[in-house]
Amino acid sequence: MQVMTHLRDVKTIKDKTLAQIEPMKQAILLLKKHQVKMDDDYLVLLENNKSQLVDVSERALGPVKEAILPLQNQEAQNIKARLARFSIEVQEFRIKFSNNCPFHVNETSPTVVENAYITISNFYDETCEFEKTAKDLNNLEGLFDLTRTSYKQLKDCRNELVSLKQMWDLVALIDMQFDSWKRTGWEQIDTDNLANLIKEMQTKQCSPTAPQNKLIYKYKAFVFLNDRVKNMSIILPLIAQLHSKFMQDRHWKKLERTTQQTIDHHSPKFCFEDLVRLHLYKYADEVNEIVEGAQKENKIENNINKVARTWDDQIFSFNEYKDTYVLGSMEEIIEYVETQSMELMGMMAQKEVEEFKENVTKW
Repeated sequence: MQVMTHLRDVKTIKDKTLAQIEPMKQAILLLKKHQVKMDDDYLVLLENNKSQLVDVSERALGPVKEAILPLQNQEAQNIKARLARFSIEVQEFRIKFSNNCPFHVNETSPTVVENAYITISNFYDETCEFEKTAKDLNNLEGLFDLTRTSYKQLKDCRNELVSLKQMWDLVALIDMQFDSWKRTGWEQIDTDNLANLIKEMQTKQCSPTAPQNKLIYKYKAFVFLNDRVKNMSIILPLIAQLHSKFMQDRHWKKLERTTQQTIDHHSPKFCFEDLVRLHLYKYADEVNEIVEGAQKENKIENNINKVARTWDDQIFSFNEYKDTYVLGSMEEIIEYVETQSMELMGMMAQKEVEEFKENVTKW
């Protein structure tokens, strides 16, 4: 093997030196063109040196190459066998890599993220070992004048490891951001600020069209991350609506029935995480309907109270007529009756009247 190394080194030196001669000749010709004086004829010297180099290398390589040719051929066959075995190992590693790397994980938690990093690290170590072996085999291919193997699978593995690391860094970053929101109390939730942060995540960090994401946007883990951010962008406006002053206990009960989960919104520990667990993004229409219904119910309740106050304040006047008393002017009272009858009929036509139906019917 040492002999083959020396032969390769001689050949490499010869080829590199010969490649430098032509540019030097062109430089000399250019100098002559501009009438630069030279003490010697460097063109002749270059040609002489070229001939001497070829002659020396042939005398050094020729006899030795001929002497070791049978051994070289035998060793070349052995190397080809090693290359074939290694190619199979690389293919098997590529399959294992594709099947086990965290491309398509559709869940997240600190444990999931940690396991993903461990898997990436382990495959990185294995890839480095394969690359080292590939480099050694490429060196042997050069020594024995064999066609160099590129091992594209290993290059793909390395590129995908870089992409995976980038993707899971992004997952960990978004997880950390969402975790920092979880313990925010109900009264302290600033949905406008959080919505701006989510918008920034969607446009800069998690956008499938962003240049940094062009290799990872098809990975299921990245799609899942995008879905989480999208769901959060739906949840935040719903939380803002649930802060409505018109929301009463009965409306929170409706939300409990909708989500099929218990909601203790009076608890001092009621926080952002409790709302996220409701998966409100699945019930956006229902939440909107509940909040809008609360507003309409409040309007109905106010109108009923207005009707009650109106009649509480009414005073019937009586006028003396002959030997008795009769009702005074009824025009204003009749006007109230007609107007409020129409209002009450309008209330009865609304589905939100159910909570006050008995009271409306009474009036």
